[in-house]
Parts: sequence; structure tokens; C-alpha cells
Amino acid sequence: METKMQQLWLKKIILAILNGCLFWPILQLFIQVNEFPSARPLLVFFYRF
Repeated sequence: METKMQQLWLKKIILAILNGCLFWPILQLFIQVNEFPSARPLLVFFYRF
């Protein structure tokens, strides 16, 4: 139950970041990740949310 709450808070934090001023730097990071396959596991991790 507690891990589920932690996941919920993590989703809220990520949504807050995406809606805030950090959206564009994160978007640029995703673009860089797409250019470098070695960083792809990080992108997969974020897509799970």
C-alpha cells in the first residue's frame, strides 16, 4: 500500500515538473536520449508513468 502511495506522489511530482518551467529542458533531454540509444533505458523508465 505504501509503495502505491509513493508511486502516486512520484507521478504527481513528474506531472508538476512537466507542467512547470522544467518542461523544455526535459523535452530536450528526451530528444538527446532518442539520439543516443545507450540512454534508452532511462526513456523506458519514464514511459512507465
